[in-house]
Amino acid sequence: MVAEYQPASGKYYYYTTDQINSTRVVTDDEGNVVYSAVHDPYGGLQQTWVNTFNPGWKFSGHEQDPESSLYYFGARYYDSTLYRFLCPDPAFNVSLMKSDMQHWNLYSYCRDNPLNFIDFTGLYSFTVHVNIIRLSYGALVPDSRPDHMIWMRGVGLTLYPSGKITPTIGDNGKAELKFELDCHIYILPDEQLKNFGTDYASVIKHEMTYHKEFVELWVSMSLSRIEKKWREEMKKDPQEALKNAYKRFEKTTKTAEWISNILHFASLNLYMEVVASYWDEIDRDWLAWKYDPYMAWLLMVPYAN
Repeated sequence: MVAEYQPASGKYYYYTTDQINSTRVVTDDEGNVVYSAVHDPYGGLQQTWVNTFNPGWKFSGHEQDPESSLYYFGARYYDSTLYRFLCPDPAFNVSLMKSDMQHWNLYSYCRDNPLNFIDFTGLYSFTVHVNIIRLSYGALVPDSRPDHMIWMRGVGLTLYPSGKITPTIGDNGKAELKFELDCHIYILPDEQLKNFGTDYASVIKHEMTYHKEFVELWVSMSLSRIEKKWREEMKKDPQEALKNAYKRFEKTTKTAEWISNILHFASLNLYMEVVASYWDEIDRDWLAWKYDPYMAWLLMVPYAN
């Protein structure tokens, strides 16, 4: 949900969300904040700062029923006061129950672990393993491509270096896939963040909101298509079908990762091209830059105050 139009008032209301698509701030078409709140991991309203507008979409980007206050996830209703859905998961999987006790609870939200799991539909959640790594500026970061490294040239960087798909058979005999993703969030040490005029809280908020949230929303919308194609191909060659599913899963993830970063890196590269054309050759270690906070911010080199 990006914006909402209300015919009665003739106004547009713009939504700003957090890492799981919960509504954090709503502004009107004049830029005034009309709603500001934060939810706990299970959807309870933790704190409200501004409440002159009642958004229809709140926790996890889902519509809240105004009478019952229940959230509609598409497959079933969720009660944030009980931390559970009101009906059992219609897509439960006996095979997964054997390996994870939380799957026995067919009413649970995110397998009772909303800090590590995401549930967009009320049917299943795909696992995201988050690893936060503090890394110095200029270090090389490995990504999913063999022998390929990325230069750490910003205050933060979010990558999805690997994923996992596990084929399972549901209780109804229907073939299913379990998806997992590894998320690595690289952040500069506190001293280097200070040189950039920022801190850990600001950087992790940015990475979670603008990169992690986008990638996982993008990927989640493709999982059903990947699984459907896998079932079709499995009838001919199960091994090739799983191999193709991995490729589609990886391609979807890397595409989302690339899109989430392209504006940031494109703007940086464009600026450096303009500066390079003016100054001819530029040495990244030119001392003057390190003492110019504006230039240091634009070119992402450490600023020494």
